[in-house]
Order: sequence, then C-alpha cells, then structure tokens
Amino acid sequence: MSAPRPVQDEILEEVKVALQRIEVESKSYQRPFTRLEILSYISSSLSGVAQEEIYPGATRRGAIQRQYLESVAESLLVTLRETSLPPALALAILSEPENSVFDKRLNGVYYTDFRLAEYLAGQLAASCRLGIKIIDPACGTGILLVAVALKLSKGDKDLSDRVLREAICGADLSEDALNGAMIALSALAKSRGTVRLLRDRLRCMDSLLVLRKGWSDVAPEGFDYVIGNPPWEKLKITRHEWLQSTG
Repeated sequence: MSAPRPVQDEILEEVKVALQRIEVESKSYQRPFTRLEILSYISSSLSGVAQEEIYPGATRRGAIQRQYLESVAESLLVTLRETSLPPALALAILSEPENSVFDKRLNGVYYTDFRLAEYLAGQLAASCRLGIKIIDPACGTGILLVAVALKLSKGDKDLSDRVLREAICGADLSEDALNGAMIALSALAKSRGTVRLLRDRLRCMDSLLVLRKGWSDVAPEGFDYVIGNPPWEKLKITRHEWLQSTG
C-alpha cells in the first residue's frame, strides 16, 4: 500500500510537473541549478530585488537559455498565484532538495508540511511582538520562517521586510536547503539590503555543535523564540535499502 500523497503536492502538481520537465530538458551538468534558477527568478519578480542577489548561481547561463528560463518562471508565477498557497510558502516547498528514502531514514530529514508550519507560526505570532529575534536551528528551506514572517506582517510588504531584517535567523547542515530558504524568504523582502542581511543570517552549521557562540554577533543575549521541526531520531536502515542506495 503506497503512502498517502501530501496535500501540498496536489496543490502544486502543475508547477512541479513543469519544473521536472525543464530539469529533464537541461544539460546534465546544469540540472542541479535549473530548478533554483527558475524559483529565484520568481522570488526576484515578487520582491523586486535582482535575481543574482537572491541566488548567485543564476549567472551561469547564456543569454538565450536565461531568457527561456525567465519565460518559464513568469508562466509558473501566474500558476502559483492561482493556488491557495502564498507564493513564498510555495517557493519553500518547491525548493526542497530531493531526498531518497534511504537518506530520509539515515539522517532523519523530513521537510515540514505547510499546514504544520502555518499552525506553529500562528502560535508564535500570537504571543510575540516586533523587535524580537527568532531562530529555526534546522530550517531546511525555511518554510517555518516564511510562515512566521507572513503571520507577523499580515500581508504588509513594509512590515515583512522589517521582520526579515530584525527577526529572522536560520541554520541548516544543507547548503542546498539554505539556497531554498534564501529564495523563499527573499520573496518577502523589499530591498537589496534586506536580502544581503538575510544571507548572513542563514548559516550552514550544526546547531547542536555551534550552540550560542555561532550567533553571538547577531543575538549576543540569545534568541527570544526558537521555532523548529528538527530532524528526528534516525531509523535503522535495512540491508535492502542500503543495497539500493549503493547501486
């Protein structure tokens, strides 16, 4: 019996299928970057901040290829706006790196469902104020941080920009995931300065090892709130799964 399909996959099915098609059409050495290039262009369109500020890898294409990907991104943005998800939240979902069953069980990495993200963010937003500092110590592609920024700003672009500047911090072991977090959160920004500040506050590190000293420059007194859905206990992999993972 197969596992039930996540609701967010159903909502974003059209966009996911289009992204997968473009990835297949790309040259093999470009495939790891294609999805993030398209999503970063969408983020740039939403924020008004240059794409290269959001995702520096976007400069790797020739002019013709880039124009093609931009046209795809514009079409997908129209589709995203027709879904029930806020675009920034959708970008966090679409940016999730592909993880095999083996990787998930070995490392305990399961990305947060958008409904749980919105629920936790709502609980936090109901009890906090502007001017505080919030961290997700295992932020993945930033879905919880995006949800918090949306709840605190209530759709106000100026306010969301302020929340990003003052409150949002995240860490993760995966650079690929952090690229996704950067793309998703930047969609809520209003200025290049905010995006640059955000890049410094999304850090590739092991939060369990670095602890407080890794953030002494940002939050010398510590953080006001911690939000998270960190990797849970690793599961013992079967011999069959190990053989599958090693080819």
